[in-house]
Amino acid sequence: MTAILAIDFMYQIIVIADCRVSWDPPVFRPQDNLQKIYPVGPTGIFGFSGSVQAAKVVVTDFIHRVSGKPLPPSAADIVSDISESARTSYSQLHQSKRGYLELMYVAPDYGNVTLEANNVTFARNLLVRMESPKFLPTAQSDAVRLGYARQYPMKNLRLNRNNLLNKGLTQDGRRFQIGISVGSFAPSLARYAPHQVGGLFTIGIATARGVGWWPYGPVKGFELVIEDGAFVQVDHNDGRRIPLKSIVDFDPMRPDAGKLIFQTPKI
Repeated sequence: MTAILAIDFMYQIIVIADCRVSWDPPVFRPQDNLQKIYPVGPTGIFGFSGSVQAAKVVVTDFIHRVSGKPLPPSAADIVSDISESARTSYSQLHQSKRGYLELMYVAPDYGNVTLEANNVTFARNLLVRMESPKFLPTAQSDAVRLGYARQYPMKNLRLNRNNLLNKGLTQDGRRFQIGISVGSFAPSLARYAPHQVGGLFTIGIATARGVGWWPYGPVKGFELVIEDGAFVQVDHNDGRRIPLKSIVDFDPMRPDAGKLIFQTPKI
């Protein structure tokens, strides 16, 4: 099961995503080494939940379609490109491979900047969810929730977000806001999961000035780090270092435990 949660903080969007793949049936087998969120465009973050097999085809086709093309005038055009490409690719899949798939694209729209200040740039924030088979863009308010993150109550999410809004208007405040937000929302996702979940999360921070990445992994003895621009799992017990796989490199036909399994207790 996947959990992806994108939270609108007005001047930035924080995206939290787990790394777990659940191979089920015939028996539940977790795999903890798939990256599920990626940068798309100068200010946007793309994510997926559902059929890994369908996601691989959809994402690979989209990369080929946009390769070498000029940047669209706005992030809203990228939404249209993702939707059209996903619909076409999904429709060409064999019926047996059309598992349920939902996509997310969130971005401060670089083509619609409303205010430029020293500490922060405000732009129209796009929070969009798309669902198979049509992948029609559906605008979301305050947050996008994919997978079992849909069980996260919006009332609680808005309350916690609002309490942190004014913390991020300075550089130090923004770091504090990100740390508290991720430390609150990421482990809280575990309580809504139908199975035990992995404890490492990739974090994307989308602003009108660009996208940044953070690792998060409060699992004793294990850590997620960023090395040379890639997420890497570290087992401090024996020194093993295992990079997360991108969906393009991932083989959905060959389940692999990923050699490290992380558990987050329900809270």
